[in-house]
Amino acid sequence: MAVIKIWDIKDSLRRLLVYITNPKKTKNENYTDDPSAMPYFISGINCDSDMAYEDMMITKQQYQKTGGILAFHAVQSFKPGEITPELAHQLGVEYAKEMWGDRFEVIVATHTDHEHIHNHFAINSVSFKDGKRYYDNKANYRAMQKLNDTLCEKYCLSVIKQKKNIGQPYAAWKAEKQNQPTRRALICCDVEYAITNALTYSQFMHHLKEMGYLIKTNVKHIAVCPPGSNKFFRLCNLTKDQRYAEDMIKERILKNRNVSSRRKSKPIKMKGKVTHARRITGIRALYIKYQYRMGVIPKNVPNRKVHFYFKQDLIYLEKITQEVTLMCKKKIHTMTDLENCMLQAKNTMSTLMRARTKSYNKLRRCSDPIQIENIKKEIMNLSEDIRKLRKEVVLYEGIKARSIVIKEKLNVTKQDKEREQNERHWRNR
Repeated sequence: MAVIKIWDIKDSLRRLLVYITNPKKTKNENYTDDPSAMPYFISGINCDSDMAYEDMMITKQQYQKTGGILAFHAVQSFKPGEITPELAHQLGVEYAKEMWGDRFEVIVATHTDHEHIHNHFAINSVSFKDGKRYYDNKANYRAMQKLNDTLCEKYCLSVIKQKKNIGQPYAAWKAEKQNQPTRRALICCDVEYAITNALTYSQFMHHLKEMGYLIKTNVKHIAVCPPGSNKFFRLCNLTKDQRYAEDMIKERILKNRNVSSRRKSKPIKMKGKVTHARRITGIRALYIKYQYRMGVIPKNVPNRKVHFYFKQDLIYLEKITQEVTLMCKKKIHTMTDLENCMLQAKNTMSTLMRARTKSYNKLRRCSDPIQIENIKKEIMNLSEDIRKLRKEVVLYEGIKARSIVIKEKLNVTKQDKEREQNERHWRNR
């Protein structure tokens, strides 16, 4: 079993060559017993192993490409106890010839100083044949892995079996780990709502259109595009179990028909004395309306219809909660209040930073150990206060930017609702 890796070298070609050809790492322990053996496991391909640096630099100078990426460093590691140094070096030379030997100068060095024997490759970044550079892209890396597995099978070494099932995208994995909704999960919620509230397949499609979805129906598999996106998602591929395939959806809608009556929600009765709360206006009112449209408040409302524009913002719910908490704490009602609080926080932060600079100057001049400890504590406290204020300023800037986006989304959804009402009115007529 061999594992192959590669990365670029930009700092020094000589350093790379000196490292991989280190005599302590590449020494052949059997050289004294067998005079025909190599003293060191080092081989050059298209160049002299003793003059590798000079040969590679001549190629670079010939094509005037002495800057940028100087070389590529690849490592081929073998399973401990599975291969001998001689065979490892033979395999490495064969690998380098097949992979890079037709166009590039390569040094192959086998290191035996660890339990796992491994080959190092120093590949010149410029081709001696045509002067073109080597590109470490995905296609070349896949070719490297394929050749590596082929040679391992040739020499009866174990091969890592590649998994056939491809994992989920990184963005989806990260969102799932942080308990944040993904775009697919939000679409699933809307599809579930449309199925639950439909008695016919046409009603199901109508519910999706009402929520702003574009629908492809003249295709093999029905696909939907959420509002604000240009990408279509097949319903059958939204989940692994294909619960939203067209046949499954129709079967579930048919079951809805068999339900003779639907439960009606009971009216909520208020207990105790009802008091009239002060009307909230300004930026806080905007955020409250925003949270309501997102479905965050009030909680535990069944079968609530939430527009996709607001539902996809649940990803940023933690940040929105921090912004709302700060507005309540600082009693921010208008944009003017926000600007004043932001200016005050920035001024306080500047004052603390000047005080911290003075403390650093005192620390450099001080020689008393007790005073040094006191100054360090003072600097630590100032840094903590500055860090809190910096976070506060970031939240203020976030509130200012988000309020503009909220207004735009509210206007868009309002226009969509008015257009739907007009269309419904003309249909009824």
